[in-house]
Amino acid sequence: MGTYLQRTNSSAGNRTTFTFSTWLKRSTLTAANQTIFYSQDDAQNYIRLYFDSNERLQLRVYIVNSLNTNLVTNQVFRDTSAWYHIMWRCDTTDAAAGDRNRFYLNGSEITSLNTETSPDQSTTYPINNSATLNEIGNEAYAQAEQFQGYMARTILADGQSYAPTEFGETDSTTGIWKPKSFSGTYGTNGFKLDFKNSGALGTDTSGNTNNFTVTNA
Repeated sequence: MGTYLQRTNSSAGNRTTFTFSTWLKRSTLTAANQTIFYSQDDAQNYIRLYFDSNERLQLRVYIVNSLNTNLVTNQVFRDTSAWYHIMWRCDTTDAAAGDRNRFYLNGSEITSLNTETSPDQSTTYPINNSATLNEIGNEAYAQAEQFQGYMARTILADGQSYAPTEFGETDSTTGIWKPKSFSGTYGTNGFKLDFKNSGALGTDTSGNTNNFTVTNA
């Protein structure tokens, strides 16, 4: 089993509006799904952001064991030599159904979707609750489907729907999308994982001290 991080919230935040951002590099392509981010209130209410077995980016949200939200890209992510900036922007209060969940890759919105099932307006998601379980690189009920690769600068902004320009910018010389310092707000359950300390990979550097426990380091 690979290394993953886990944290259970101790207080409630915003369950309709948030942004998840991470930089990652895949090392192995497998026939199985590979989980990037997972959040659950219980076994029937959970969120999973992952690369599916066809190497597409997919988001699934289950509420009372029923599939509520499903986004699947047409684009595949098979390049094991490249770093990707993956961002998921959520605001279920948005009047436009197609804007309630949005994917971004290296600063640009992914608009070509194989599947797009959107939630009802103001749907409460199984995230940022007072006892929500969060996992980076693992899914609690499918631990064989862990992320294979590297991650850097992984951020959750609780209560904010941010544009990708909060997390990255285009290099004026190379034209390559690159990280920049995040100056936004993290909210109650937000975090920033820089993975700088090899002895404490789960350290939250946002100032919230929402630290994660490392498993199988």
